[in-house]
Amino acid sequence: SPNGWIAWGVGHFTPTWLAAGGGRSPQTRIPIPSPKARPRRQKQRENQCMLAVVIATYPFANCHPRRESAPVVDTWQHRHILSLSSFTPTDYKTVITTAVSFREVLSRRTKKVPTLQGRVVTNLFFEPSTRTRSSFELAAKRLSADVLNFAPGSSSLTKGETILDTAKTYLAMGADLMVIRHKAAGVPQAIATELDRLQSGVGVLNAGDGQHEHPSQALLDLFTLCRVLNPDHPQIESLKGKKIALVGDIIHSRVARSNLWSLTACGAEVHLAGPGTLLPPDFPKPLGDHRSIRPISPAGSSNMPALNRP
Repeated sequence: SPNGWIAWGVGHFTPTWLAAGGGRSPQTRIPIPSPKARPRRQKQRENQCMLAVVIATYPFANCHPRRESAPVVDTWQHRHILSLSSFTPTDYKTVITTAVSFREVLSRRTKKVPTLQGRVVTNLFFEPSTRTRSSFELAAKRLSADVLNFAPGSSSLTKGETILDTAKTYLAMGADLMVIRHKAAGVPQAIATELDRLQSGVGVLNAGDGQHEHPSQALLDLFTLCRVLNPDHPQIESLKGKKIALVGDIIHSRVARSNLWSLTACGAEVHLAGPGTLLPPDFPKPLGDHRSIRPISPAGSSNMPALNRP
């Protein structure tokens, strides 16, 4: 906008909803993308999920789509992507640079690269998902990985198998990366801890855990904002000093919390907007320093399931 503000919606609330005191006016209409716009939006999601999968597999992935033997990025220190609280500006630069290099892939007639050829990506989604799970599956296939999809309703969980047993089963099948979503905060962290204890070398990508975080979605949002602000050369420097408003149900949004980590680390001035009951009281406003954000401890979640019991 002309005054330098960027509004980023979270949840189902809009500025119109807020202005009306919580009630949607009869004149308010939610814009529905035209049929022509939907394929383009889906292509962007595919490209961005390709980015997330490659980032999570950096330790053994060839990271450039045009070369089969590109060197591993020396500055990348993350085996797992569980939270963005430990990400540095250098990490975000790596993410954006990788994303830009993969934009060209989806414009090809054959939308496939050998980046993860011979690797196994397992989608462990313990709660319903359409777009995220399908996008990760498609992204992994675009990168030539073998994909295993987990369906809790038809799995041995119904017979008493534990979540950790399930993860170990896929580990025995040769999984190199596990993409995990669960309704309880801390499940991806617990699985990653167990895999590290076993010295498996398997990476875990958090695809959303309760109200804790959704780091992959926040990385996608970051890439999108950088492209909007600087279409020709997306870079995190474009966010420095920008005023960005997160609008909606902030307190229950795992995406909003991850967005706060990424945006403030990249120098943006973040403001929160929404009904008072849906804004976390522990967040100062505006947020201009990522060190002022209080992380949620997944281990302290009251609804954390016992992973070693049925």
